[in-house]
Amino acid sequence: MFNSKIISTGSYLPKKIYDNNYMASIVDTSDEWITERTGIKERHIASEDEVTTDLALQASISAINNYGIDKNSIDAIVFATTTPDRTFPSCATILQKKLEINNNNNQEQNKEVEKIWSEYAGLKDGSVTTPSEFEFEGT
Repeated sequence: MFNSKIISTGSYLPKKIYDNNYMASIVDTSDEWITERTGIKERHIASEDEVTTDLALQASISAINNYGIDKNSIDAIVFATTTPDRTFPSCATILQKKLEINNNNNQEQNKEVEKIWSEYAGLKDGSVTTPSEFEFEGT
């Protein structure tokens, strides 16, 4: 039986901020209307060149530093989002690459992903490139 636990958390907020007054300048609303209905006073907006894994990278570095662990001791990355950088490979794999995590557990997981993907795609020769071999923009 496998056990897992959350040992640290981290966070990151993009630098650009839109407050309710800004929102009222572009749509027919007001600070009061937004605040009364949502409680929101401001929102952080990713810049044009920031993607989901860039935000996750900063939050991950924060979590790693908060607990003081070796990043290569991370056995798995669970990454849930409705706004992925791309469809394949997963954001977890892209984040692993950006964090430069190179441990045997992750390499074995990548081999399993390759095997499953090859079987799914009907490839007998295993010619699918493993996620760890993908080149990612900005890395």
